[in-house]
Amino acid sequence: MARKMVGVENPAMNSILEVKQYYFSGLLARLKSYTSTKAAALQTEALNWQQKALAIEKFGAYIYNELGILYQLKKNMTAAESSFRKATELTPLWQIPWANLSILYAITGRLDEGIKAVDSAITRNPGSSINFVNKAFLFEKKKDLLSAEEFYQEALHINPEYFFPYERLGQLMISKGEFMRADSFFTASEYRRKGIMEDFSKHPVSAMFTPDAPIENLTRADCKLTGTDSLDHTVRLVTAIYAAESNPEKATAIFNDMLRENPNDLLAWHFLGEFYFNNNSLDAAESILLKAASLYPAFGSIDLYKDSLNTHAKTDGIRCYVKNFIKFQKFSAFDNKLMLARLYAKWNQPEKMEKAYRQCMELDPKSEIALTELCDQFSLSGRYREEEDLLKNLYRMNRSAGRSRLGRFYSEINEKYPGNEEWQFAYAGFLYNELITHPESYSLQFKIINNLGDVEAMENSLNRPLGEGELMIVSPRSNVIRLYSNWLANFGLDPGISSEVANRIGNIFLQMRQTDSAGYYFNLANSLSAGNAGVMYKLAGTQGAAFKFTIAYNSLESLFRKEQLSFDGQLVLAAYRMRKGNTAGCDSLLDHISNFSISPDQKINLLRAANAAAAGQYGKAIDLLKKIPGVNSDAYLLYQIARYSALNKQTEPALQYLAKVKSIHTWWKQVLEKDPAWDNLRTNPGYKKWLGDDD
Repeated sequence: MARKMVGVENPAMNSILEVKQYYFSGLLARLKSYTSTKAAALQTEALNWQQKALAIEKFGAYIYNELGILYQLKKNMTAAESSFRKATELTPLWQIPWANLSILYAITGRLDEGIKAVDSAITRNPGSSINFVNKAFLFEKKKDLLSAEEFYQEALHINPEYFFPYERLGQLMISKGEFMRADSFFTASEYRRKGIMEDFSKHPVSAMFTPDAPIENLTRADCKLTGTDSLDHTVRLVTAIYAAESNPEKATAIFNDMLRENPNDLLAWHFLGEFYFNNNSLDAAESILLKAASLYPAFGSIDLYKDSLNTHAKTDGIRCYVKNFIKFQKFSAFDNKLMLARLYAKWNQPEKMEKAYRQCMELDPKSEIALTELCDQFSLSGRYREEEDLLKNLYRMNRSAGRSRLGRFYSEINEKYPGNEEWQFAYAGFLYNELITHPESYSLQFKIINNLGDVEAMENSLNRPLGEGELMIVSPRSNVIRLYSNWLANFGLDPGISSEVANRIGNIFLQMRQTDSAGYYFNLANSLSAGNAGVMYKLAGTQGAAFKFTIAYNSLESLFRKEQLSFDGQLVLAAYRMRKGNTAGCDSLLDHISNFSISPDQKINLLRAANAAAAGQYGKAIDLLKKIPGVNSDAYLLYQIARYSALNKQTEPALQYLAKVKSIHTWWKQVLEKDPAWDNLRTNPGYKKWLGDDD
């Protein structure tokens, strides 16, 4: 119809339409052949149509691709390969003919060429799940089951609704002996075959915060003093202290009388200095506090001085007061120096102020007040590095208080200097140390981040006053990642430092159980500074968990060659070798492990049995499994013996062990139906009995 409408006066368009007519006629004939009893005739008809199309459009890559499919159906593999190759030459960026070539090579057993062809298809279209299915199938035919599993998983990552990868992964799990996972994959495959989608509903996470217990305010004891105590030294001093606020003249007179009677009265000097300090008579306060400071060494400890006061007290009431006075009033050498430091801060004498504060820290290294006040003074004067050093000391003395102050300091300094490389690095390092050394402190935040996903929304929902010792940040993990990632992007000039930064980001993602992201950064760390055994081992672990088995395997092999692989890592490597079809290499590594093992390890024996079965030595595998303690009550071991017996053509033992499995486990039936080990026994009456519904 279209050709009639165009007419003879437009020969170019008429020619194009004629080619399309032939091409689609051939395509329709091929599609009909799949369900027709006259498949061969329809395929011949399709071939004729495509040859007519090619006679007009000699450079039609899509026609060559269709010819390749038809020649393959007619078992003319040479012509099929030539047609697919011609299509790739005519349209180099088109992935379809490369994918079809890979299938052709899989059918003809040219597996390495097939892998090269499918890699060419993936390069041209990395978002095609079918290409990864084809690649996995090629590796499966090569007996490299480790790589096959990796690429089936990649296919599912791209398209989780295609049933075939689930089916093949179920088979691979059977070969690994992971029968529960096999059952799960088969179930997922059946759901997708039938169009049934599981409903994975998300459950909101609620968080309850328990406020810190309030700190009880201490109050002064109400000690009764009688009139006979009026001349007591302690009572006179207390009268002066309390009169200082309401009747300064009276307070001054009492202090002066006491000092005339005893020029070395430490308490009188101390509290008179405090009196002048509070009234901003800084000159007088300084000289008096310095006088008090000179007297402290003569009195020794404050406890001894308290004892002396109690000895001279006239009544129990005064002794009671002395006890509480000592408790609530500050008059140690430390407090005297602290008042001097505050005086110099008011007086704007930074050198004297710093010296006095540092003397306070020497007098009482455990006290935080002088340290934090000096930090505040450094902050006011812009001495941030010195403030940072002091806060680090506080953090070492008291993590709870120190992390709050240091975290707040870094947060504020980075807001003030957002482009400063050193402050960003220091802040990230502090947060990283917090998370790595005390992950339990952030477990609740971790759960919220991973369930809500939206970090900003989470931070808004938790917009509340900080409790004692809390950091000002709500999501330290995301802060670490953001700070370090920004540092890498803008300042990562030193490969060694950048490698360690990438390693740290990987550690945080690993803590969050995000193995894909962790693996990316461990890989980056390794590429920036190769040879770090710890990074390579974590890289192998995360890549293995993310089904990136090729990277994991190569990392483990590299570590083993360098003699830097732990025994657990060597066991993983042995399993990888077996799954890659290198059964001799697996045995060799297990021998190496056994030479250094103190006692026989069940993991080693299980691997030896699986490796023997992978090499077709089913009798050896059965003997090894039977030696494992508790075999007769272990469904996993019993089923392995049953299937190895079936593969070894030992029908009766196979059915006997299968009966034991059936009595102690529930997953056997679906796995049994799919397990190729039983293909030769499907019609056996004993097999039918165990598979039947009379269980």
